[in-house]
Amino acid sequence: MTCIILKGANTYNEYYCAHLYLQKPELCTVAISLYTFTGPMGNQYNYICAGVIISLLPALIVFILCQDQIYNGIAAGAVKG
Repeated sequence: MTCIILKGANTYNEYYCAHLYLQKPELCTVAISLYTFTGPMGNQYNYICAGVIISLLPALIVFILCQDQIYNGIAAGAVKG
């Protein structure tokens, strides 16, 4: 379960492949749309932080729903024998 969550987060936060394949401006990922809040005149950190919090919500919900399975898997992997 931990591997699934980490792989999902890695795919969710992928920037380079999404930027390479999605050339249309209306098609973008969270990372690309958060990058639009940076510019030569400065960064808009309030919008970036709000976007990061919103993008973390799905992973947090999955963790809360699967918390028992994750902890059981960690405990089972720590037992020798």
